[in-house]
Amino acid sequence: MIPTMKLSSRWITLSFLLLATFMVIMDIFIINVAIPSIQNSLQASSGSIQLMIAVYLIAYASFLITGSRAGDYYGRKKTYLWALVFFTVSSCSCGLAQTAFQLNAARFFQGMSAAFLTPQVLSYIQFLFPLPGERTKAFGIYGIVIGLATMSGQLLGGILSGSNGAVAGWRLIFFINLPICILGFWGAQKYLKATERHDGKFDVSGVLLLSSGLIALIAPLALGRDLHWPAWTFISIGTAIIILLFFAYSQRQKFRKQQLPLIDPTLFTYSSFAVGIFAVSFFFMMLDSYFMMLSVYLQEGRGLTSAASGIIVVFQGLGFMVSSLLSIRFAPKYGKKVLQFGALLIAISIGFQAAFFKYQDVPFTSICILLGLHGLGVGMVLPSLLNVALRNVPKQLAGVASGVYVTFEQTAAALGITLIGGTFFTLQDDFYTAFRIGMVLDIGCLIIFSLLVYKLPAQAKKSIA
Repeated sequence: MIPTMKLSSRWITLSFLLLATFMVIMDIFIINVAIPSIQNSLQASSGSIQLMIAVYLIAYASFLITGSRAGDYYGRKKTYLWALVFFTVSSCSCGLAQTAFQLNAARFFQGMSAAFLTPQVLSYIQFLFPLPGERTKAFGIYGIVIGLATMSGQLLGGILSGSNGAVAGWRLIFFINLPICILGFWGAQKYLKATERHDGKFDVSGVLLLSSGLIALIAPLALGRDLHWPAWTFISIGTAIIILLFFAYSQRQKFRKQQLPLIDPTLFTYSSFAVGIFAVSFFFMMLDSYFMMLSVYLQEGRGLTSAASGIIVVFQGLGFMVSSLLSIRFAPKYGKKVLQFGALLIAISIGFQAAFFKYQDVPFTSICILLGLHGLGVGMVLPSLLNVALRNVPKQLAGVASGVYVTFEQTAAALGITLIGGTFFTLQDDFYTAFRIGMVLDIGCLIIFSLLVYKLPAQAKKSIA
């Protein structure tokens, strides 16, 4: 069994696993500031450009649960290594693309590969660190890596896309994955231990229903605003609701017949998980819509270049790093109070931004301080939230629980950009009013998040060890 490994070997294993996590999250954000360079190089239409950003998230969110179940049935090490190979190939394909269509197709497969990587990492954390104290620290480090990848994606995207050399700058944002993939594959091959495979028939019909339903839901949410909500977006959302309801019904029927469903319905009987996935949904509705509106403010409101706005985000990263380390230390003692305190810091930062960013003469130092405060709050929340949501879930359900958790997270991110971001862009004729209203809506999400966190159990009811 994996827990018989020496503790030092388990931490080394985790470090190689987290290389994949870093790439998966970085590639969500790294393309944003490189878009003008890509558009000029490939002569891409605005519709193709919008799809380049959205298609990765669509594939990623739609196949996470399938990826988690693949690890259950075919073995986590095997699934992880093959997913890493496909992520490498698709990253190369992105960098070598000669047309917008080729780049979009490669981005879709890149997102799909990422969906098969993430659940294996989360499941291995559950297996590698069965003791609550060790697991809390491991999930905390996982959260730190997510935050660093988010900040690094925006920073590296601006720097690499603006570089001049033999290779077009924007292609480097994809080729940078290659050395990371090679190192990650070597480390996983050497240190990763195989897990037990589940017997039984893989739920192919469940995969088809869930994936098609999620794609039909997330695609219009991601693309609808930029395309001005054509009729097909509403038809797609309606179809998605029907497909997902039928999926839920079919999963319950298979469970009652003692067949193996794609998602075990008993997963939602664990209160920490059931409440946690809704808490993370409201948090990511706030977080992703905030980053989008901040980017527009810095570039259009303050007139900064994409590279300069990427560098400013470093102050958020510094705040995040400091509070993440504190979160790991204080979470075992104070539990969900750490999450609520983090949400309070974010709300204070957003509130001051809403009040003062409407003035053109806001000092640069004030912007950096407020962004640093926001980073402090996010660092308090992200490293601990996942551990709180999964702490009562038995390890045999760890894989599917991880997939469901991140699926809710990514779907909520798309929803936040659609609803809150849509409100922001609708009112953009009065730019600062739009920014202020967007921040108020984000604070509303934080209030709901805090109320849901309050409902979480104070401590685990049973160990998953």
